Amino acid sequence: MDQSGYHFFKFGENMYKGGMVPESMVWYAFALGKMANMEDVLQSVPTADLPVKVPDDMPTESVALVWKTICEYFRDKPDITAATCESAYSVLLMFAPGNELKPFQRRFLTTSKGTFLLKCLQVSGGFTLASLALDKGDRSEAARRYREALELAEGEVVGVFRGREPRPGLEMWIARDVEGMKGEVGRCFGAGGGWVCGVWQGGEWAEEVWEVRESQV
Repeated sequence: MDQSGYHFFKFGENMYKGGMVPESMVWYAFALGKMANMEDVLQSVPTADLPVKVPDDMPTESVALVWKTICEYFRDKPDITAATCESAYSVLLMFAPGNELKPFQRRFLTTSKGTFLLKCLQVSGGFTLASLALDKGDRSEAARRYREALELAEGEVVGVFRGREPRPGLEMWIARDVEGMKGEVGRCFGAGGGWVCGVWQGGEWAEEVWEVRESQV
């Protein structure tokens, strides 16, 4: 019997399709944990499971695909919260920018691609925590989470493809996530001040000035 992390992810997908959405998150979190702790963190999604036309912002690394699914559900589905999906939320907190790395996370750091993958997970996870804080009405917490994630993105993620178009897959996914969350920052907190952050616009990276201050929220 297949006991791989990806197998458990597919099991969670089937539960989701059956309407058991919070329950599916338990399996997504379990799948992510198994992949990150025990398997090759750079393993690819099986070719048979890829769509005929792979979207340019679909990461093909199994870990990233599971993570993208977890983050999107937390952001977009009102019944997916820290209270209803405690195991997935605990995993989300482990990947918050600025947190001390767990031993299993250091497995990502053995290669440059793995290091970039880990930073992408942290950035997207930080954005998700910010979104959850906004849902609770905690603007101060949201501002802190957005700032931490965007600073990590600008410092250690965007630089990988600054000056060129992000490659399809992992790079395009995180580029669009940064772009979308930066727009969310502007919508919720306004822009101005002296904080420079890159944003993907019209086929190239442009620098814009944004500021998010906890004292203003």
